[in-house]
Parts: sequence; C-alpha cells; structure tokens
Amino acid sequence: GLAPGADLLDIRIAGKEGVSDSYLLAQGIHAAIERGAGVINISMATYGDARPVAEAIAEAHRLGITVVAAVGNDAAGIKAWPAAYPGVVSVSGVDAEGHLAYFSNTGTPSLAAPSVGVPSAYHAEGESRLATGNGTSQATALVSGAAAAFRSRGLNAAEALIRNARPGAGKKQEIGAGVLFVPALGGYRGR
Repeated sequence: GLAPGADLLDIRIAGKEGVSDSYLLAQGIHAAIERGAGVINISMATYGDARPVAEAIAEAHRLGITVVAAVGNDAAGIKAWPAAYPGVVSVSGVDAEGHLAYFSNTGTPSLAAPSVGVPSAYHAEGESRLATGNGTSQATALVSGAAAAFRSRGLNAAEALIRNARPGAGKKQEIGAGVLFVPALGGYRGR
C-alpha cells in the first residue's frame, strides 16, 4: 500500500518445508538483481555471517539497489544478519504507541516500523488471504514499500528513510533514526 505502482517480484528463498539457508538467500538476492529489483526485502534473520550473502548484498549495493532487512525477533541487543551488513537498511519493530516491540532485536538499527498487529497478505491453498501478524518481518515489508515510494520520486531511498523517520519512544539503540514516516506527496526530505 505504500507504493501502489510498484511491481512486486516474489522470489522463493526457502525449500518445500519452509527452511532456508545462506545459499538459498544468496541465490534469491542474485535472482532479484537479475530481474531488475530496485528494492530487496529480506524478512529473515540468522546469527551467522555468510560470505555468499555478503557478496550478493555487495553486488546489489554496487548496482544501486536498496536492501532492507529485519533485525530479528529474539529480543536480543544485536542485529542479526543480513541486517548487520554495512549499507543494509536494518529495521526493528515498534508497537502502536511507538515503543520497541517486546520481541524486537535492537543493535542500533537504521530505523523502526510498526511490527505488532500488521495486516499481511498471503497465498495459501490456491487462495489470497489476509492475516494479522507480528514481527520485524512485517516492519521490514513496510520499510521496503516506503523505499519503493521514495525511489519512485527519484530519491536515494536509504537516505530518505532516515531523513523522514520521526522520533519514537525508544532510544537510538532500539529505533535508530526513529520510526518510519512517509510524508504526503511533495513533502519528502532527501535528495
């Protein structure tokens, strides 16, 4: 809903059982690059650095692609990977009052976004459905949509996300630059 004109690429990064690994994630990032993505959303996290993922993200950055990743849902004081890589827009989660969500990792993310009670579309058993979900994955999807909206206005998405973030109830360690805010058309801060 934040970028209704954006084209979505759906790239599977998990096996049939829903389990993923660094190799599958790196393949997914390369597939997104090859298919012309401007923003790559990574709503998954791990506590292990992986060279194939680091190299795929570096390639995306070299091509000017904005990479947005969740910090994780373990209430840990660190960002999980790939959110921990330099240049990645890392996203923590807040509740409806702007407080850090009880499950959200911290580690000084780039910014925070709503992550509690977020309406989420999904497809199951041949039908489109809507559910309410919690997690930094939901927050990351919102930030990715905002990044697409900023890019559509010719702005550097990562910079615009930071410049337009609004103060929240958390500390910089918890919410980074603040809470996601997308101004009305024409009111963007950024270059």
